[in-house]
Amino acid sequence: MARISVAEHLAAATLTGALMAYAFPSAFLIFDSMFMWFFTATMFALGLVLDAGESREALRRPASIAIGVIAQFTVMPLLGFGAAMIALAWGASPMLSLGFIIVGCAPGAMASNVISYLAGGAVAFSIAMTMLATMLSPLITPWLVSALGGAFMDIPFWPMMQTILLTVALPLSAGML
Repeated sequence: MARISVAEHLAAATLTGALMAYAFPSAFLIFDSMFMWFFTATMFALGLVLDAGESREALRRPASIAIGVIAQFTVMPLLGFGAAMIALAWGASPMLSLGFIIVGCAPGAMASNVISYLAGGAVAFSIAMTMLATMLSPLITPWLVSALGGAFMDIPFWPMMQTILLTVALPLSAGML
């Protein structure tokens, strides 16, 4: 009997879930208050499977982490800006176009870590990049959105840092113990 791997069907499951949430949004509102708990539990689980040697190796290559973070805050915002310009050209509202810019300027969080794990990639490198980009995001994201979208986002710095600590750094560290 063949063993079915979650990783083999993750894309299909994600697409199915997204389509269901789009078609029946009210059915998924029950998860709204639990999002941070799911996020925290996932970071803890990643900490459980993270190899200490891999973590040390990732931290020995700070230039690689920095290059990834720089790309996160240059390539992605420019792609978001390009998508916004295309959306405007096709008649989308300015608010929808601004949404593309915001998505491009905000660093991705947990998804890259989970996908790196499922693909057998460099999980420690992905986590290090995610942590650094997330910690820089309260400073860089509002500036990028303002520069590319002409809008200013007021992001409360210290509450966001507290959330990052409680939902990313602490559960990940606890999982690694």
